[in-house]
Amino acid sequence: MTKLHLKLVIPSDPRYLPVVRGAIAPLAAAIGWDESDCRAITLALDEALANIIRHAYHNCLEGSIELECRESADGLESLCSITVRLRTGQKYVRVQ
Repeated sequence: MTKLHLKLVIPSDPRYLPVVRGAIAPLAAAIGWDESDCRAITLALDEALANIIRHAYHNCLEGSIELECRESADGLESLCSITVRLRTGQKYVRVQ
């Protein structure tokens, strides 16, 4: 079975945060997460991206952020997880 692998590159502009939120919640739902967990990962990712824009780019709109999501199964219970890796220039941030 092919596992999910999604990669987005967005500008360091807060206007694109709703686009990412609109993609992540349905993506988490598609791999079987319940509504509460979908909201939680969406919120965590939104906060991470906002912090990158604010603190790494100092609100400069000319940067780019790479967002990479991979589905993985963990343990004997086959729990699904999404590993998110964010890249800004040469800096990486991992959200799990």
